Order: sequence, then C-alpha cells, then structure tokens
Amino acid sequence: MAAANPQNARAALLRLSKLWPPDPLRPDLSFSNFLAARAETFAATPSPPPDAFGRSSLDVQVKALEELTTGKFAKKYPLSDKTLRPPAMPDYYERLVREMEEAPQRSWLQRMLNSWKGYIRMG
Repeated sequence: MAAANPQNARAALLRLSKLWPPDPLRPDLSFSNFLAARAETFAATPSPPPDAFGRSSLDVQVKALEELTTGKFAKKYPLSDKTLRPPAMPDYYERLVREMEEAPQRSWLQRMLNSWKGYIRMG
C-alpha cells in the first residue's frame, strides 16, 4: 500500500468505500459515502508531512481501513466462546445479532411498540 501522496490516498479510499458493507440500521448514514466524500477532498490537498517514523497520516488511515475491511484483526484476535457467551447472560450476543437483523424490517408501529415496551420494562 503506497498512499504517500493525496492522489494515491484518494484512489485507495474510493476503492475501500466500495468494499465497506452498508449499515442496515442507518442506511441514510453511510460510511461508504463518507469515505468517498473524504477521498474527493484529496484532489486539491497538498501532501501532509510525514511523522517521526516517516509515514504520512493518510498512509496510516488508509492502512487501518484496509486492515478492517480484510478482517485482519478478527483473525488475529478471535473471540473465545467465554467472551461470546458470558456466564451471566449466555445468549446475549445471539439475541443482539438477531435483533439487529430483524430491526430494519420492522414497521414504524412495531418500532414504537418495542420502544414503549422498553420504557415500561425500565420503569
């Protein structure tokens, strides 16, 4: 990865914006769109100075995004069953994932009823 100049960083960010998965819970706030808009700002931006290690901040940002899209850290630091199934609430994360998958398909009325159920439960 060599994004040492703004044009390389722009190309890398545009490529990464196409790889980034959409957010089903907030389709109007797309991180892909943010990356594409940020890439467009590099057209007229001069190259930033390197840090003490000779890397530019653009290089570091692009490398971090590339590592997130490839799943490097999920492979390097896999979550154990002990983490995914804590003794106090063993099915918490399974329910959370199921809830996040079901949430985008709910109607307005279902969302409001769930919201009120939460208020009543907490009160």
